[in-house]
Amino acid sequence: MSRLIFVLGIVALFAGCVQEGVVGGDVDEHGCKPSAGYSWCEAKQKCLRTWEEPCTAEDAMLIANKSNCTEVGNLTDSIMYNNYTKTWWIDLDAVKEGCAPACVVHDNGSAEVNWRCTGLVE
Repeated sequence: MSRLIFVLGIVALFAGCVQEGVVGGDVDEHGCKPSAGYSWCEAKQKCLRTWEEPCTAEDAMLIANKSNCTEVGNLTDSIMYNNYTKTWWIDLDAVKEGCAPACVVHDNGSAEVNWRCTGLVE
């Protein structure tokens, strides 16, 4: 009888360790884990969390609009992604002689102004 109780106790212990619906336990057709917040980014060809790393120009614009870039000037519609630096570049309409400022949005979700000054001032 004590052996049966011991075996049932062990079974109950292991049964309690099995968890259904573990976060990250699912995978979509691209290998992304939606329950952990990952989705496929076609533009970058990888799984990512859009609140951590912008996938699209729209995501980058949202981050730029919440950054100090808007204190320098207005964001324009001119936007491009640099695969080498992993940054989005959004032109600003700010005026500074010899400069063409842009809001640079990094994949980590931070943003900063890059003045892109040439030093050529007449």
